[in-house]
Amino acid sequence: MDDALEIYCDESGYTGPDLLQDQQPHFSYAGVALSLEEARDLIARIRRDHLIANPELKATDLIRTETGLHAMLDVLKAVEDRFGFVFFHKCLGLCGKVFEYLYKPVFQHAPELLYERNLHRFVAMFGLILHQGRDPFTTEALRQFQIFMRSRDLQLKTTIDELLANLKTRLDAEGKPIAVTGVATNTFDDFRDRTAYREMLKSARNAAKLDELHDGGDAQLIRLNFQATVVPDRGRGSTADRKCAHGSTG
Repeated sequence: MDDALEIYCDESGYTGPDLLQDQQPHFSYAGVALSLEEARDLIARIRRDHLIANPELKATDLIRTETGLHAMLDVLKAVEDRFGFVFFHKCLGLCGKVFEYLYKPVFQHAPELLYERNLHRFVAMFGLILHQGRDPFTTEALRQFQIFMRSRDLQLKTTIDELLANLKTRLDAEGKPIAVTGVATNTFDDFRDRTAYREMLKSARNAAKLDELHDGGDAQLIRLNFQATVVPDRGRGSTADRKCAHGSTG
Protein backbone atom coordinates (compact mmCIF):
# COMPACT_ATOMS: atom_id res chain seq x y z
CA MET A 1 0.00 0.00 0.00
CA ASP A 2 3.03 2.29 -0.09
CA ASP A 3 2.24 3.31 -3.67
CA ALA A 4 -1.34 4.35 -2.82
CA LEU A 5 -2.21 7.88 -3.96
CA GLU A 6 -3.63 10.06 -1.22
CA ILE A 7 -6.28 12.49 -2.46
CA TYR A 8 -8.06 14.94 -0.17
CA CYS A 9 -11.36 16.51 -1.27
CA ASP A 10 -13.60 19.26 0.04
CA GLU A 11 -16.64 21.22 -1.10
CA SER A 12 -17.79 24.81 -0.73
CA GLY A 13 -21.18 26.45 -1.19
CA TYR A 14 -23.41 23.48 -0.38
CA THR A 15 -26.99 24.58 0.38
CA GLY A 16 -28.80 21.26 0.13
CA PRO A 17 -31.67 20.98 -2.37
CA ASP A 18 -32.21 24.76 -2.51
CA LEU A 19 -30.49 25.98 -5.70
CA LEU A 20 -32.02 29.48 -5.68
CA GLN A 21 -30.27 31.05 -2.69
CA ASP A 22 -29.00 34.48 -3.71
CA GLN A 23 -26.51 34.56 -0.82
CA GLN A 24 -24.70 31.46 -2.12
CA PRO A 25 -25.29 31.00 -5.86
CA HIS A 26 -22.19 28.85 -6.53
CA PHE A 27 -20.96 25.41 -5.60
CA SER A 28 -17.42 24.08 -5.99
CA TYR A 29 -15.67 20.80 -5.29
CA ALA A 30 -11.89 20.37 -5.27
CA GLY A 31 -9.35 17.64 -4.67
CA VAL A 32 -5.56 17.58 -4.23
CA ALA A 33 -3.12 14.67 -4.42
CA LEU A 34 -0.94 15.46 -1.44
CA SER A 35 0.35 13.32 1.40
CA LEU A 36 -0.29 14.32 5.00
CA GLU A 37 3.40 15.07 5.57
CA GLU A 38 3.60 17.27 2.47
CA ALA A 39 0.48 19.13 3.52
CA ARG A 40 1.89 19.84 6.98
CA ASP A 41 5.20 21.08 5.56
CA LEU A 42 3.38 23.31 3.04
CA ILE A 43 1.14 24.87 5.72
CA ALA A 44 4.12 25.52 7.97
CA ARG A 45 6.02 27.22 5.12
CA ILE A 46 3.04 29.39 4.16
CA ARG A 47 2.59 30.51 7.77
CA ARG A 48 6.26 31.34 8.06
CA ASP A 49 6.66 33.16 4.73
CA HIS A 50 3.47 35.26 5.09
CA LEU A 51 3.38 35.68 8.87
CA ILE A 52 -0.07 34.10 9.25
CA ALA A 53 -1.06 33.26 12.83
CA ASN A 54 -4.59 31.98 12.23
CA PRO A 55 -5.12 28.39 13.44
CA GLU A 56 -6.60 27.43 10.04
CA LEU A 57 -5.97 28.68 6.51
CA LYS A 58 -9.53 29.56 5.52
CA ALA A 59 -10.23 31.20 2.17
CA THR A 60 -12.89 33.48 3.66
CA ASP A 61 -10.17 35.07 5.81
CA LEU A 62 -7.32 34.99 3.28
CA ILE A 63 -9.16 36.76 0.45
CA ARG A 64 -9.71 39.86 2.60
CA THR A 65 -6.07 40.94 2.64
CA GLU A 66 -3.31 41.26 0.07
CA THR A 67 -1.08 39.05 2.22
CA GLY A 68 -3.72 36.36 2.23
CA LEU A 69 -4.10 36.50 -1.55
CA HIS A 70 -0.34 36.03 -2.01
CA ALA A 71 -0.45 33.09 0.40
CA MET A 72 -3.23 31.45 -1.61
CA LEU A 73 -1.25 31.94 -4.82
CA ASP A 74 1.82 30.28 -3.27
CA VAL A 75 -0.31 27.30 -2.21
CA LEU A 76 -1.61 26.85 -5.76
CA LYS A 77 1.90 27.07 -7.19
CA ALA A 78 3.13 24.45 -4.71
CA VAL A 79 0.47 21.92 -5.76
CA GLU A 80 0.50 22.73 -9.48
CA ASP A 81 -0.56 19.75 -11.65
CA ARG A 82 -1.68 17.93 -8.52
CA PHE A 83 -5.14 19.39 -7.97
CA GLY A 84 -8.44 19.62 -9.77
CA PHE A 85 -11.78 21.32 -9.19
CA VAL A 86 -15.25 21.80 -10.62
CA PHE A 87 -17.37 24.94 -10.33
CA PHE A 88 -21.13 25.22 -10.77
CA HIS A 89 -23.67 28.02 -10.94
CA LYS A 90 -26.65 26.53 -9.11
CA CYS A 91 -29.44 28.44 -10.84
CA LEU A 92 -27.89 27.79 -14.26
CA GLY A 93 -27.82 24.09 -13.43
CA LEU A 94 -31.48 24.22 -12.38
CA CYS A 95 -32.40 25.94 -15.66
CA GLY A 96 -30.53 23.19 -17.48
CA LYS A 97 -32.71 20.64 -15.68
CA VAL A 98 -35.77 22.49 -16.98
CA PHE A 99 -34.57 21.75 -20.51
CA GLU A 100 -33.78 18.12 -19.69
CA TYR A 101 -37.21 17.41 -18.20
CA LEU A 102 -39.50 19.63 -20.30
CA TYR A 103 -37.91 20.00 -23.74
CA LYS A 104 -35.82 16.88 -24.26
CA PRO A 105 -38.65 14.32 -23.78
CA VAL A 106 -40.52 15.84 -26.72
CA PHE A 107 -37.56 14.96 -28.99
CA GLN A 108 -36.53 11.79 -27.16
CA HIS A 109 -36.09 9.87 -30.41
CA ALA A 110 -33.83 12.52 -31.96
CA PRO A 111 -32.46 14.79 -29.18
CA GLU A 112 -29.44 15.67 -31.29
CA LEU A 113 -31.68 18.09 -33.21
CA LEU A 114 -31.83 20.27 -30.09
CA TYR A 115 -28.21 19.96 -29.03
CA GLU A 116 -26.82 20.67 -32.51
CA ARG A 117 -28.59 24.04 -32.40
CA ASN A 118 -27.48 24.69 -28.80
CA LEU A 119 -31.08 24.99 -27.68
CA HIS A 120 -30.15 23.54 -24.28
CA ARG A 121 -27.69 26.38 -23.70
CA PHE A 122 -30.18 28.99 -24.87
CA VAL A 123 -32.94 27.73 -22.55
CA ALA A 124 -30.63 27.51 -19.55
CA MET A 125 -29.02 30.92 -20.08
CA PHE A 126 -32.31 32.64 -20.90
CA GLY A 127 -33.86 31.29 -17.70
CA LEU A 128 -30.84 32.46 -15.68
CA ILE A 129 -31.00 35.97 -17.18
CA LEU A 130 -34.71 36.29 -16.39
CA HIS A 131 -34.20 35.04 -12.83
CA GLN A 132 -31.31 37.43 -12.20
CA GLY A 133 -33.43 40.21 -13.66
CA ARG A 134 -36.01 39.51 -10.94
CA ASP A 135 -38.70 38.38 -13.35
CA PRO A 136 -41.40 37.17 -10.92
CA PHE A 137 -42.92 34.59 -13.26
CA THR A 138 -39.57 32.92 -14.00
CA THR A 139 -38.49 32.88 -10.35
CA GLU A 140 -41.79 31.34 -9.25
CA ALA A 141 -41.69 28.78 -12.07
CA LEU A 142 -38.15 27.74 -11.09
CA ARG A 143 -39.16 27.53 -7.44
CA GLN A 144 -42.11 25.26 -8.21
CA PHE A 145 -40.01 23.17 -10.59
CA GLN A 146 -37.39 22.72 -7.88
CA ILE A 147 -40.06 21.61 -5.38
CA PHE A 148 -41.44 19.15 -7.90
CA MET A 149 -37.99 17.71 -8.59
CA ARG A 150 -37.40 17.10 -4.88
CA SER A 151 -40.93 16.05 -4.01
CA ARG A 152 -41.83 12.44 -3.23
CA ASP A 153 -45.54 13.08 -3.59
CA LEU A 154 -46.67 10.14 -5.75
CA GLN A 155 -50.07 11.74 -6.31
CA LEU A 156 -48.42 14.74 -7.96
CA LYS A 157 -46.36 12.48 -10.20
CA THR A 158 -49.47 10.48 -11.12
CA THR A 159 -51.36 13.66 -12.00
CA ILE A 160 -48.56 14.91 -14.24
CA ASP A 161 -48.26 11.52 -15.95
CA GLU A 162 -52.00 11.60 -16.66
CA LEU A 163 -51.75 15.10 -18.13
CA LEU A 164 -48.85 14.05 -20.37
CA ALA A 165 -50.72 10.94 -21.50
CA ASN A 166 -53.81 13.03 -22.28
CA LEU A 167 -51.71 15.52 -24.24
CA LYS A 168 -50.08 12.73 -26.24
CA THR A 169 -53.50 11.28 -27.04
CA ARG A 170 -54.72 14.64 -28.31
CA LEU A 171 -51.63 15.19 -30.42
CA ASP A 172 -51.91 11.70 -31.96
CA ALA A 173 -55.61 12.10 -32.73
CA GLU A 174 -56.64 12.55 -36.36
CA GLY A 175 -57.35 16.14 -37.24
CA LYS A 176 -60.87 17.25 -38.08
CA PRO A 177 -61.89 19.88 -40.65
CA ILE A 178 -62.78 23.33 -39.43
CA ALA A 179 -66.45 23.57 -38.62
CA VAL A 180 -68.53 25.93 -40.73
CA THR A 181 -69.92 28.89 -38.80
CA GLY A 182 -72.85 31.11 -39.61
CA VAL A 183 -71.21 34.27 -38.26
CA ALA A 184 -70.86 36.92 -40.98
CA THR A 185 -68.00 39.40 -41.21
CA ASN A 186 -68.62 43.11 -40.84
CA THR A 187 -67.83 45.73 -43.45
CA PHE A 188 -64.53 46.77 -41.92
CA ASP A 189 -63.16 43.22 -41.75
CA ASP A 190 -64.27 42.52 -45.31
CA PHE A 191 -62.54 45.68 -46.57
CA ARG A 192 -59.33 44.83 -44.71
CA ASP A 193 -59.29 41.27 -46.07
CA ARG A 194 -59.86 42.45 -49.63
CA THR A 195 -57.11 45.06 -49.32
CA ALA A 196 -54.64 42.49 -48.03
CA TYR A 197 -55.59 40.11 -50.85
CA ARG A 198 -55.08 42.89 -53.40
CA GLU A 199 -51.61 43.67 -52.05
CA MET A 200 -50.70 39.99 -52.18
CA LEU A 201 -51.75 39.78 -55.84
CA LYS A 202 -49.73 42.89 -56.69
CA SER A 203 -46.65 41.46 -55.02
CA ALA A 204 -47.01 38.12 -56.83
CA ARG A 205 -47.51 39.88 -60.17
CA ASN A 206 -44.41 42.04 -59.72
CA ALA A 207 -42.34 39.02 -58.76
CA ALA A 208 -43.50 37.14 -61.84
CA LYS A 209 -42.34 39.99 -64.11
CA LEU A 210 -38.74 39.75 -62.88
CA ASP A 211 -36.03 37.63 -64.45
CA GLU A 212 -32.59 36.59 -63.27
CA LEU A 213 -30.84 39.50 -65.00
CA HIS A 214 -31.81 42.35 -62.66
CA ASP A 215 -28.93 41.43 -60.30
CA GLY A 216 -26.34 41.28 -63.05
CA GLY A 217 -23.31 43.56 -62.89
CA ASP A 218 -23.76 44.32 -59.20
CA ALA A 219 -27.12 45.92 -59.98
CA GLN A 220 -29.90 45.92 -57.42
CA LEU A 221 -33.62 46.05 -57.75
CA ILE A 222 -35.31 48.45 -55.33
CA ARG A 223 -39.07 48.90 -55.25
CA LEU A 224 -40.23 52.27 -53.86
CA ASN A 225 -43.61 53.07 -52.39
CA PHE A 226 -44.33 56.78 -51.98
CA GLN A 227 -46.99 58.24 -49.73
CA ALA A 228 -47.49 62.03 -49.94
CA THR A 229 -49.04 64.36 -47.41
CA VAL A 230 -50.14 67.85 -48.53
CA VAL A 231 -49.76 70.62 -45.93
CA PRO A 232 -50.99 74.26 -46.63
CA ASP A 233 -48.47 77.06 -46.24
CA ARG A 234 -49.48 78.87 -43.06
CA GLY A 235 -47.45 81.99 -43.90
CA ARG A 236 -49.26 82.74 -47.18
CA GLY A 237 -52.62 81.14 -46.35
CA SER A 238 -52.67 79.50 -49.77
CA THR A 239 -52.44 75.99 -51.03
CA ALA A 240 -50.32 77.08 -53.98
CA ASP A 241 -47.12 76.13 -52.16
CA ARG A 242 -47.15 72.68 -50.69
CA LYS A 243 -44.75 70.74 -48.60
CA CYS A 244 -44.65 67.01 -49.20
CA ALA A 245 -43.29 64.48 -46.78
CA HIS A 246 -42.64 61.12 -48.30
CA GLY A 247 -41.19 57.81 -47.18
CA SER A 248 -39.89 54.84 -49.14
CA THR A 249 -39.54 51.12 -48.57
CA GLY A 250 -37.43 48.69 -50.49
